[in-house]
Amino acid sequence: MVLRNEIFERLRALKKNVSEIIADETDYRAMLREATDEDTKARAVSMISAQRLAKSAHKNLDDVYKVLFK
Repeated sequence: MVLRNEIFERLRALKKNVSEIIADETDYRAMLREATDEDTKARAVSMISAQRLAKSAHKNLDDVYKVLFK
């Protein structure tokens, strides 16, 4: 079963897909630590959260694919 995941709503605003979020190797935690303005901090927090959600959604989609095509 494909689970509902907040990432699908966020992807639209980010103009990215799950694979792009997962492949992004930017160190957003370092960006957050070094940020001096609120916009950069907010972007870093948003991307940290998006990466966490994307990993969960990707695993769910992989699991569903395996069930459908085994």
